[in-house]
Amino acid sequence: MTIIAKESHAIHCHIMDNNITNKLCILITLYDPTQNRDKHAFWYHLKQLNESITLLPWSIIGHFSELHQSSDKVRGACLTIARSKRLNEFLVHTKSIYAHV
Repeated sequence: MTIIAKESHAIHCHIMDNNITNKLCILITLYDPTQNRDKHAFWYHLKQLNESITLLPWSIIGHFSELHQSSDKVRGACLTIARSKRLNEFLVHTKSIYAHV
């Protein structure tokens, strides 16, 4: 593993699988911002990353503080449409790009 970039909420790494496939991939580990005012820029940045990483397989792991649908919510305040919109828009955007590859 080689760290290629560090940001305030993410670390980007190259991962080389020497044992099985001998392939290089990108792993992004992240923790989304806690303040609602910072979340739009965070998700916009993820969309831009998604469009720029085209040559290697990549994966994102981390803590998103977002829910896909209301049935994912266990307790606490109800899930608002705005709160589920960021994650769902990112997933739709990602699928649309890779559907054409």
